[in-house]
Amino acid sequence: MSGERTDIPCQVCLDLWPLVCDGVASEESCRLVEDHLAHCPSCRAETAGETPFLPPSPPSDERVLAALRRRLLAGGLLLAGLGCLVGLAITYSANMFYNLLLLPLAGAAGALALGRRWPWAPLGCFGLTYLWLFLRAGWELLTSPGSMRWGEGLSLLLFSPFLMALIYSLLALVGAVIARLLAFVFRREPGDPARPHHPGGAK
Repeated sequence: MSGERTDIPCQVCLDLWPLVCDGVASEESCRLVEDHLAHCPSCRAETAGETPFLPPSPPSDERVLAALRRRLLAGGLLLAGLGCLVGLAITYSANMFYNLLLLPLAGAAGALALGRRWPWAPLGCFGLTYLWLFLRAGWELLTSPGSMRWGEGLSLLLFSPFLMALIYSLLALVGAVIARLLAFVFRREPGDPARPHHPGGAK
């Protein structure tokens, strides 16, 4: 209504002010108090030094999604890293063949966490494996010098870590590709048929 009264008496404003400060007043009451204080110097003097309650603004959807993505990224990379480390720990042991299952799972976790940057999952597995086995072979050569010939030591230091890193990264690549394919399939809407192809063009 155009003739609706929008001002309130000073006493009503002062009575509502504590409720506004505590954050329990309605939006309409807060607006009336703010409008009254805007043109009433005596009420402004009475309420000077008191800050009204400002409810915290709810987080935006973008910030919530960004935080969720960061948590998923950290969790996926943590699982992938742990999988690679466990696989490296059992390398050259009787449990080494468990890596046929463990490393594809690690690659899948890394691929799902990285999204479009999923190729970094098998590449990271290659780098981590090569570095670990290279340092391990170097430590064996340092702690037992003269136990093998020069050619055998060079093979242990360079060729063997590279070969194992290549095998492990291929296993991680298999898991990463399977994970990306499954993510693509489940991302499509259910019941969305494939677009028909007409050899002669659209009809």
